[in-house]
Amino acid sequence: MLQSKMDSRNELEEEIYEIFKPLFTLFYALGIHAETERNGRGNFFQKIHSLYFFSFVAINLIHEIFLVNLVTEAEWFKIVFSHALIQVLGTVQALMLYRKRSTLSHVVLQLENALRPLKPFLELNRRNAARKKVIAAILILAVFHFGISSIYARIDIFLMRGTKLPLEYAFNMDVTSKTTEIIVHYTTLCRQMNFIWMDSFLLYYCLVCRILSSAFLRCRDVLNERVACSHFLYLHNSVAKAVFAVDDAYSPQIFTCCSLQLITLFLQVFLLRNISHVGIFYYYLFSGWISMTFLITGIFAFSVAESASKVKESVYFMRFNVHFESWSEMFFKIMMMEVRLTMWKVIDIRRITILSVLGAFFTYTVIIMSL
Repeated sequence: MLQSKMDSRNELEEEIYEIFKPLFTLFYALGIHAETERNGRGNFFQKIHSLYFFSFVAINLIHEIFLVNLVTEAEWFKIVFSHALIQVLGTVQALMLYRKRSTLSHVVLQLENALRPLKPFLELNRRNAARKKVIAAILILAVFHFGISSIYARIDIFLMRGTKLPLEYAFNMDVTSKTTEIIVHYTTLCRQMNFIWMDSFLLYYCLVCRILSSAFLRCRDVLNERVACSHFLYLHNSVAKAVFAVDDAYSPQIFTCCSLQLITLFLQVFLLRNISHVGIFYYYLFSGWISMTFLITGIFAFSVAESASKVKESVYFMRFNVHFESWSEMFFKIMMMEVRLTMWKVIDIRRITILSVLGAFFTYTVIIMSL
């Protein structure tokens, strides 16, 4: 009996970990040591990863500071300052993610503990399909960001060679040399790293939301099996505690990421009106990507609240046994707590939240474009 329980526990832990393993590998490649609590690697590797991470951050900040100080033309200063503002916000969310790097694995452990009473709720084929989807999403993320970085670098090189950018932008180097091309590609990659870190975290967050949503739906299936009400309440509260733990850990990060996405979109509208036709494709493409990631993150986040509300709805309409006393029935329904994810404990992430934000964004976009 004890061995059977241990096998069930190991199966669930393996199930959860296998889904997140590609993401932990991605974070590891990006300089964020997310598995500190799980694999116990030495401090030497953590220091190497810290240097690797902060090298991108430092080069990005130095590049933006030099650029803002060197560019004196009014037209280019507005454009460079808009880029610098986006990068500052991106660096803030990147540092927040780095500070919470150990939480990435800690949240997975909390999910394992919360979902253990539900027993493994993903079959092997569904588990493998979920992992393949995560890997496909990582590949799409990598291809897009490295592609957009390459496009941005080529635009900068083209404009520098056409003397359409201030001469100071080339830092007094020969714009026709290969060394300049390498430096431009590297600096654009450093600038893009902020969005790579953000999208990697959002992919992780969406996966957590999907697992929590599936767990609530599993709770509803357990309720339909007519189990003891006290046992069902224990299962439901276990999943609800996992949601609150995720919200406590990531609501500030989500608020910062959503703020970065919206401010980036607003500034993209401004930049579209102040750039030449050479860079127009980049801004359209990047704006579309930011809009898509914002919508996908919102959809996954409010799916948790919707799944929890479906469970609550099932409880309200279920028929209790005649031996179930009225006061106990009322207590049982009251104990079905409100479950939702938030942005910094201020804004509940619901369907209406996404619609309200999009409505405000399109309204202000029309105002900006009409100026």
